[in-house]
Amino acid sequence: MGVRETASVAKRCLPGVDYPAVVRRCLARDQESFRDLFALSACTDAAASEMQSAILAIVLKQVGDDFFAAQLTKTAKAARDGTINLLRFELLEQTPPPYGMNLKDYPKTTRLLKQSKG
Repeated sequence: MGVRETASVAKRCLPGVDYPAVVRRCLARDQESFRDLFALSACTDAAASEMQSAILAIVLKQVGDDFFAAQLTKTAKAARDGTINLLRFELLEQTPPPYGMNLKDYPKTTRLLKQSKG
């Protein structure tokens, strides 16, 4: 249900955007695709939010802290805030260490999570 729900939200929120293709391009470090990935974070709810938060964590892990944080700081405020809220949920609440990602490996992104209101 999660991927379909997220793709459905993407179609409503970002008409004409192929969500799976956006995720693949982000994993390949395509800077322009991050705008769409982050924009979707502001539109999701329920199952779509859970899936989006997991995908954001996967993308962060794949592209690395420096690149991910740089892209996040370049995006519009609503998209950035939505993304930070979803990442906060995924990294700090859903699967916190020791079973989740070690936040020490992602200091720039962790700093963004702590700086924003949550």
